[in-house]
Amino acid sequence: MRVDKDANESRLIIAPPRGSEAATFTRSQAEPTFDDRLRQLFDEAEDADSERCLSWVSALLAESHAAEASLVGLERLLRAVPDRRELFRQLLESPRAIEVLLRIFAASPYLTDILLLEPALLEQLTQPRLLADLRSRPEFLEAALVRAENATTFDEQTAALRQFQHGELLRIGVCDFLGLLDLRSVTNQLSLLADAMVQAALRLIGRPARSASEELTSNNSDDPSLTLRASWDAAASGFAVLAFGKLGGEELNYSSDIDLVFVCNGDPARFQELAQRLTKALSDVTSHGILYRVDLRLRPWGNAGPLVVSVETYLDYLPDQAQLWERQALLKTRVIAGDFAIGQHFLNSAKPLIFSAAAEDVRRSVLLAKQRIEQDLQRKGKAAGEVKLGAGTIRDIEFVVQCLQLQHGREVPQVRSINTLDGLVRLAEFDFVFADEYRELTSAYVLFRVIEHGLQLKYSRQTHSLPSDPVELELLARRLDFPSAEQLTAHFQQHRSAVRRIFEKYVGGASHSQTTPRLATDRAEAATSARPALDERQRTKLWGRLSDDDSLIVDWRSLDAELSEVTIAGFDQLGELSMMCALLFVHGFDIVEGNVFTEEGTTDRVNQPLRFVNSFVVRQRNRVGNHIVDAISRNALASGSRAGGSSEPGASALRLIELGGQFSASLRCELLELLIQARTGQREAQAKLAKRVSEALPTARSSTVVQLPVEIDFDNESHPATTLVRIAAEDASGFLYELTNSLTLLGINIRQMEIRTNGSLVRDTLLVTDDSGRKVLDPQRQQVLRAAVVLIRHFTELLPQSPDPEAAMRHFQELLERELHEPDWLQRLASLQQPEVLAALAKLLGASGLLWEDFLRLQHANLFPVVTDIAGLRLRKSRDVLAAELAEELADGSTFENRRDRLNAFKDRELFRIDMRHVTGVVPDFIEFAGELTELAEAVIAAACEMTGREIVQRQRVRDVPVFCVAALGKLGGRELGFASDIELLFVFDGPAPSEFCERLVELFQQTIQAKRAGIFQIDLRLRPHGRAGNLSVSLDEFSRYFAADGPAWPFERQSLIKLRPIAGDAAFGETLLRRRDKLLFGPIHWDVAPVRAMRERQVRQHVQAGTFHAKLSAGALVDIEYLVQLLQLTHGARHPSLRIPGTVAALITLLRENLIPSNAAESLRAAYLFFRRLIDVLRMARGTADDLTLPLLESEELAGLARRLNVTSTELLRLAEQHSADVRAWGWTLGWPISPA
Repeated sequence: MRVDKDANESRLIIAPPRGSEAATFTRSQAEPTFDDRLRQLFDEAEDADSERCLSWVSALLAESHAAEASLVGLERLLRAVPDRRELFRQLLESPRAIEVLLRIFAASPYLTDILLLEPALLEQLTQPRLLADLRSRPEFLEAALVRAENATTFDEQTAALRQFQHGELLRIGVCDFLGLLDLRSVTNQLSLLADAMVQAALRLIGRPARSASEELTSNNSDDPSLTLRASWDAAASGFAVLAFGKLGGEELNYSSDIDLVFVCNGDPARFQELAQRLTKALSDVTSHGILYRVDLRLRPWGNAGPLVVSVETYLDYLPDQAQLWERQALLKTRVIAGDFAIGQHFLNSAKPLIFSAAAEDVRRSVLLAKQRIEQDLQRKGKAAGEVKLGAGTIRDIEFVVQCLQLQHGREVPQVRSINTLDGLVRLAEFDFVFADEYRELTSAYVLFRVIEHGLQLKYSRQTHSLPSDPVELELLARRLDFPSAEQLTAHFQQHRSAVRRIFEKYVGGASHSQTTPRLATDRAEAATSARPALDERQRTKLWGRLSDDDSLIVDWRSLDAELSEVTIAGFDQLGELSMMCALLFVHGFDIVEGNVFTEEGTTDRVNQPLRFVNSFVVRQRNRVGNHIVDAISRNALASGSRAGGSSEPGASALRLIELGGQFSASLRCELLELLIQARTGQREAQAKLAKRVSEALPTARSSTVVQLPVEIDFDNESHPATTLVRIAAEDASGFLYELTNSLTLLGINIRQMEIRTNGSLVRDTLLVTDDSGRKVLDPQRQQVLRAAVVLIRHFTELLPQSPDPEAAMRHFQELLERELHEPDWLQRLASLQQPEVLAALAKLLGASGLLWEDFLRLQHANLFPVVTDIAGLRLRKSRDVLAAELAEELADGSTFENRRDRLNAFKDRELFRIDMRHVTGVVPDFIEFAGELTELAEAVIAAACEMTGREIVQRQRVRDVPVFCVAALGKLGGRELGFASDIELLFVFDGPAPSEFCERLVELFQQTIQAKRAGIFQIDLRLRPHGRAGNLSVSLDEFSRYFAADGPAWPFERQSLIKLRPIAGDAAFGETLLRRRDKLLFGPIHWDVAPVRAMRERQVRQHVQAGTFHAKLSAGALVDIEYLVQLLQLTHGARHPSLRIPGTVAALITLLRENLIPSNAAESLRAAYLFFRRLIDVLRMARGTADDLTLPLLESEELAGLARRLNVTSTELLRLAEQHSADVRAWGWTLGWPISPA
């Protein structure tokens, strides 16, 4: 800790451990510091238990984002309890309770006040299973009436109801911010609690003014609810309470008004007093607060209407006098108290009237209502940060749902629903909203409601706006598990924009404007008469048209029905010829003949760039047909015509004559752009071109096809300043680009060139210099050129096989540069010329920037032994083989540090080998790929444990080594490792806790296995008991206590044990651990979906951006499948021991075999699982990170690259993601575990 002071204030900064963000507090000079107050608590500790408990508190405060509020709450609690020692003892028995308490104090002064008024509530907060117990309406009602039964007056009875309600609000609120309940469960519990409070108040009003004991005695009943019902029936028969709005939709929040309407059968005057007393009982402010603010303005005629309205009058009012918004409000109406038959009769009779309006009238009414709301916000200056009523927020989503329900509910009654989220499900099911719109509206609604709850839980106030104070906004962000206020605000704004777009689509309000097409600013140059071989006069004339403003000239003219002539003049630049050849090829033209001429430097042009004139005779490739004309039309900068009609070559040529000027302008524009790019990044520009060429190639050359030779002769005698190069080869599509690109990449500048094609043979003659403008005289350099030109040409032909041709070419260039500097470069290049090796390289070098950075570029010396051994690459290594090879490798290590380095080198080399087997298609099956990675991980972990254990014994001279095992969790536990997976482990030992040997073992183990990048073979121990606050290793007894049904483990921690699998250490003890796990996990325990849904909601709001699809965390994506399968295993595992297995696919097969799920469910979920795992792998490979798993947008080049890796189109990739996620969501509901938050 440190104290920083200035002239005005003193700031105490607690430097928290493990890199957590520091908490900063401000105080006046006269007040005790945070440190002083914490130290005083230690000074006042009365025994060792108190000191140990305060040590836990101190550690947790150091990691808290609101440590000051937590400490204040703790100080207040210690003053409120009668026995501090007993409190500390109670907290020590459940360290989780300390965490819960401090989080309550930090998050909500309102909940803190409730707890301090009734400290006995603390006991239930220490038991997660009891805390998160979902209660029904009758259970709430019965508990409330029992709480009020000893009260002797009506005021005391309502006070008891308020105390009961506050206790339940504390329980629900704590479950909310601890992540034990999802949003639907929270709002449902709040709504059912409100229902029960209204029912209880109504019953208490009907009771005689006597004690509960007298009433129980007189009725001779043990059930107070029966007694109360008897007296209530007489008073409230024929009277019903209707709930509207959020209470009606069972989506109440913590500080909502409750919108009520009272209806009756017969004369309303009979129930006037009852309604008044009920309203007063619910909304009167007392020393114990209020139950609810009651809003009665939704009744017929609003505040001017009667307090109670008869059913008959209400039904007469709706068709003739009610406005459309009043009928809209009835969409979210249900009976919550009183005579349910009367209330339901009204709702059934009103349904035809609700859905009677025309669709356009509905849209206009909804739009007008929303505009009025937003105008009112603007007048009040509250539009910014408004979560409930602002543009693109909660009310937009509700109005979209209600608008579509009113428009379609008459013909399709299945879309009717009182609940917004349920309504969205129904609208999506009947295709009234698209799948991506459904996902966006749902995730946005959850985010906005969670923000609203976070705001209201703090002080129990009706607030719906993000804090304007930066400190408060930061605290809110942390309470909602966002790393910063900036990220919370960004998520909020992204979702607002996406929701508003959908609102404008279905409801309206956008100002639409026509998009004006962009007009061309360049015009085509007039075609000039030219011949393939231009004389000096013609060249001079072309060069005379060049200027600083017009540095490139492209002329086009048609020679006949098949041939055209393209003449290009400009200023010389390395690589410009290969760019021209590439662009012509990309646009569907082969160069038949041509002449390339670059002037030599002269005394009259000193310090001026050299100029060139290149002329080509080109032929349109027949295989392309009309597509070429369309491509030219799209790329032309000014186009007023459309290509169409006949696909005959002659007809295409005629159209090309018409489009010649447009094409020359397009070619000029593209070439200029490439030349500018090349000035700052030659390699990147050439790589981009290589990608475009690969897309234009009809197919990749097969790796089994014999590669045709290229003859290259060098003549340094025929020309005084340049080297004459003669090329002879078999012609192939794109050959000239491949040749010129190879020379450019090798630093060869083509000064002049004569291009001739004779049938299928190429006879080209070039005058070249090296990159310094000199002849190529060195025989070794000539040999390098011969070998490298052939290699680059053949590699280019294989680029269509590569997932990312641009990256593959760029990486290949870097690889060649490195290899050409090796002493045995010729042998290395010869090994690369093997067709299978080159094909493997094309796939590998374009597969992953991560692979390239970590293995190829940094460890290129290790590349050739792996890549060139194609036969060896086909061999699968078992765990035993890997263990034996690693043991042999470690045996040669002389020190622990040397053995550690050898272990990591072996790990990295074998990881690369397995990844390469997968990338190159040797192991295309994901399950087999995952199995190989898993066996490597097991071999490395076992060796590391043995190594570190032996080292600690030698260092510390330990005699009694405890029995221990290492258990895998997560993907490793399930044998499901993928590309860039981390390694989740748990160290368990047999003996008293804690074990000094095991702690040191784990510490050294963590230092031994080194991850080159975060998330890639990175050891993760966070699933151990108490997470980062707990010991690195755990005894079997502590494991049993922590994960017991009544233990402190959170539900998600217990769920994670389904993946537990011992992989190292003592095998017999590992089996003991598995049996203990089975006893803890598969006993008579009820597994609830609410905590799982709560965790999914938190994942989605933190990691899924608005309007995007996350392959792992979006609704219906990978995590939903895993959680669904795990919950099915946990539910049925007690009666079906065969389900106690860690693998997802294996568990699906077993569920099917045990007849627990239908065959189509098993197949659908398996297909979705494998699709998402493969998609995640290619995302990680392409991006070089394990974290970013968001799919790119449809038109993006990145999506096209991902699609190529999966052998589908971009559109098909997005369609598959949507289809699989929809199937997963549907099966979740069908199988009884609706996990997805969307």
